Amino acid sequence: MGSSSHEDILKLIKSHKDAGITLSTVGFGAGNYKDTMMEQLADKGHGNYSYIDSESQARKVFSEQASSLLEVVARDVQIQVELNPDVVKSYRLLGYENRDIADKDFRNDKVDAGEVGSGHSVTAVYDVVLTNTTGSPVTVRLRAKAPEGDTPAVETKFAMAPASIAATFEAAPQSLRLAASIAEFGEVLRKSPHAASLSFADVQRVAQAAAGPRADQQELLDLIRRADAITGGGGGSAKTAK
Repeated sequence: MGSSSHEDILKLIKSHKDAGITLSTVGFGAGNYKDTMMEQLADKGHGNYSYIDSESQARKVFSEQASSLLEVVARDVQIQVELNPDVVKSYRLLGYENRDIADKDFRNDKVDAGEVGSGHSVTAVYDVVLTNTTGSPVTVRLRAKAPEGDTPAVETKFAMAPASIAATFEAAPQSLRLAASIAEFGEVLRKSPHAASLSFADVQRVAQAAAGPRADQQELLDLIRRADAITGGGGGSAKTAK
């Protein structure tokens, strides 16, 4: 109903967003379903995008995650990660290509950024090679505006302590190992050259060791098993990327 033009819909979303009304999109169905467009609409509307493919997913989105959709706790949230060149040899950010903001715009309060809802969390995964573990490898700066009003953004700084660096991957916190398995899963699915030697079985071993009884974590394991069965274990012949 109403306008079906992509451009007109985005203009409508912007007018409401400027008035403090955010938009979250929820997708159902298959066939001519446009996943990219649904994500873009939510992105422009400073909301979240979800896809419902089961009763459990519907319960999670409309019950467990409802507060994060309905109550904004911070506006125009920007995060800048500074890696210490004396400690970090090389790094790369996995994903987030459509969320990148130029370094020069980090302290520009006029730059449009995202909203964070109550109970909502944001995770970014970096692949980092360290030269040593004696200094702080990373400093994270966070800028955010209050949920209401037109007050300037407040900046907070967090430095990672060298003691937080785990001696081995197995000694790392469960949450980090689980996030690493999800990132690894995505790398294999997209046939990344960085994952050319990996298979879904490799991903499953990491995820299995880190996953707990929570439904979404068990769903991750099921997705990996399905991908393994569909592709015959090779992640779409990722190894042929060489």
